[in-house]
Amino acid sequence: MYSKKVFITIFLFILSALLVTSCVPTTPTTYTITATAGANGKIDPEGEVTLNEGGSQIFTITPNEGYEVEDVLVDGLSVGAVTFYAFMEVQQNHTIEVSFIQQQDLIPPPPSFTILASSGTGGSIDPEGNIKIQKGDDQAFTITPESGYEIDDVLVDAIPMGPIASYTFQNVEEDHTIEASFTPLYTLTMLVIGEGSTSPTVGTHIYSAGTVVNIIATPSPGCYSFTGWGGSITGNINPTTITMDTDKTVTASFELGFKKVYNYSTKVSYDTIQDAIDAAANTEAIFICPGIYYEDIEFNNKNITVRSANPLDPAIVATTIIQGTGSDSVVKFVGGDTSVLAGFTIRNGGGNMGNGGGIYVNESSPNIIDNIITDNTASIGGGIYINESSPTLNGNTISGNLATYSGGGIFVYSNSGPIIQNNTITSNTGNSLGGGMTVDGSSPTITGNTIIGNTTSGDGGGIHISYSSSSTISNNSIIGNTASDYGGGIHIAFNSPGITGNIISNNTTIDSGGGIYVYESSSIITDNTITGNTADSGGGGIYITENGYANIGNNNIQYNDAPHGGGICVFNSTPFVNSNTIEDNTAVYGAGIEATNCDPQVVNNDFIDNKAINYGGGIYVNSDSDLTPYDSRPTGWGNPGDLDYRQSIPTIMLDPAEGVEYFIAGNKFLGNEHSYPYEYSEGAHVYFDD
Repeated sequence: MYSKKVFITIFLFILSALLVTSCVPTTPTTYTITATAGANGKIDPEGEVTLNEGGSQIFTITPNEGYEVEDVLVDGLSVGAVTFYAFMEVQQNHTIEVSFIQQQDLIPPPPSFTILASSGTGGSIDPEGNIKIQKGDDQAFTITPESGYEIDDVLVDAIPMGPIASYTFQNVEEDHTIEASFTPLYTLTMLVIGEGSTSPTVGTHIYSAGTVVNIIATPSPGCYSFTGWGGSITGNINPTTITMDTDKTVTASFELGFKKVYNYSTKVSYDTIQDAIDAAANTEAIFICPGIYYEDIEFNNKNITVRSANPLDPAIVATTIIQGTGSDSVVKFVGGDTSVLAGFTIRNGGGNMGNGGGIYVNESSPNIIDNIITDNTASIGGGIYINESSPTLNGNTISGNLATYSGGGIFVYSNSGPIIQNNTITSNTGNSLGGGMTVDGSSPTITGNTIIGNTTSGDGGGIHISYSSSSTISNNSIIGNTASDYGGGIHIAFNSPGITGNIISNNTTIDSGGGIYVYESSSIITDNTITGNTADSGGGGIYITENGYANIGNNNIQYNDAPHGGGICVFNSTPFVNSNTIEDNTAVYGAGIEATNCDPQVVNNDFIDNKAINYGGGIYVNSDSDLTPYDSRPTGWGNPGDLDYRQSIPTIMLDPAEGVEYFIAGNKFLGNEHSYPYEYSEGAHVYFDD
């Protein structure tokens, strides 16, 4: 029963005991070994065992049936799963503790079940295959479609769960199955030709395989009709359907109708535009299809919209034509009308009693938007005539119109306050005044327009403004206009406009004021670019005359040319010229500024590289004039009553050497020349004539 090793150990223990008993001390020292056993087994001896010093003790460990020793702790340290233990020559107290564990080969395994997880083409399930799971446990599955597919259904134990992306078996008590299936996704691309819409909308749409999609085509209001399908659908059945069994493209085609007048609000068609206007109630909209409409039309105290099929499409605007009779204005707004006119070509007008060849506006405030107003003729206002009215003119092209007297493109008269913005006003002619526009006794806002290539035999190639008008002229491009008399770009007389932020360039006049001409007026001329203008007499850039006052500030005045005052010519006036860049202008006298019979204030400007053939590359001051402020004049400039010192700036004070800057009254002078060939000599910067 016991091994040889056990017998040897017992023999040594008995021998030790005999030796001890043969030498018994008089008062032996004793120690205690405490032996304990856990459940399912025992230790022998158990409890507290007392030994004399140097004694020995064997403990036998016996597990119950079906159990085995788990561990033996001696003095708290494991000595393994032994079945006996001997303490030898005990010199101190000890402990021995035993624990037991059920034999593993006798523990029945817990019951387990199988979940069979599978997936079809187009996706996966995770985990997949035969999944073993113990009784009572949970198991989660994730279903993921591939690109171009979607989940069709998930069967759990053959029961459809729908297109779910995950499923969890809870507290499993039996075998299960889970199967994921997928279906392809197809793209439907919708397109249109012409003006209209579709359902589904234009663009791409994703559908499951086998989906039947309803397709509808809807033409734009008024002038368009549906003509048929293209691509994956043919014919012209509308509505129709398409089955998604692959990627498909469907095109809906719309065609523009011809010569049709249609009240969009009431869905009623008319033979003429005037018939539709007369029948329309306020706020209603009339759509005019492309075509030529031979009629003159009149709005009378209406508030309606009359428009082409698409006012923002230049091709439609050019082909939707109101052709006037030639004996009246093509379009008239009278009686307080506030209607909208948008997207037409308006031509062949002759004017209402000589006024407003294309459009006549009287005591009304219509919105005239995105039209072409061309080839009309009148005495006043070849393109448009505005009287005691405040219309809005926005985005129109006003071209090729003729006024036999004034206002080739537009004439604004008698306390009118129109907003004239973002228009192109070009190639119009005013025989006497205002090639592009005339403003008389009114206060328009003129902003953001391109005013180009207009002509007049009189004053104001681009714009003529006169008689108590208070206009705002801002952020326009006033380019390449021509006047035979005064003001190639702008002519101002007897009024006080504000001219700010404009580009005024390459305008010409046979007389004075290539860019701007100011006559007996108080003008604010600021923040403009005034460049490349020419005058055959005075003021290539600006001409101020006859008690005119102008605040000329923060402008770039460059590359202008005139015999007198290439940049600015001042006659019998007192302008305030401040903080401008006056550069690269040319003249015979006063390439930058010429002052005659006046005392202009000239401060804080930059006079750079101006060239005069005779005198005063920077400034030429005639004998009857002077520059102010006097108190800023350096010694040597002389004074108004001392002509001997007014001829030129003394060399000792102001040697106009090349590349040298000089500052007088805040003005910078650099690189100005005069005489011919040009040179840096006395008076090249500032020349005082005697």
